[in-house]
Amino acid sequence: MMQGPKAISPDEEAHIDNYEILHTIGEGNISKVKLAWHILTGTEVAIKVIKKSQQSSSSFLRLFWEVHIMKGLNHPYTVQLLEVTDTEETLFLDMEYLSGGNMSSYVQDHGHMTEAEA
Repeated sequence: MMQGPKAISPDEEAHIDNYEILHTIGEGNISKVKLAWHILTGTEVAIKVIKKSQQSSSSFLRLFWEVHIMKGLNHPYTVQLLEVTDTEETLFLDMEYLSGGNMSSYVQDHGHMTEAEA
């Protein structure tokens, strides 16, 4: 179990217990996504870093539901939520890392996808 992150800001590069933060791979309206290395297993993970103070009550509610839904998903074609770390200032969602970017950007760049591509 993680003892608690050393980084309290989405802008800080750091170690988060058993994770070595490598760099930012994406940014959204409410979070930054960092590529990290799980030191114990040697696997790459994506860590969504959400600064709580920057959230409205409605975005925080959507985030709560996102976490709730992701915890219930277990399917080979969905990104797996591995761990959630909640500190006073920041929420960290440790997720399976899949290279290649996000599907929304892919569809924007390449047009619609066939079922086999998806």
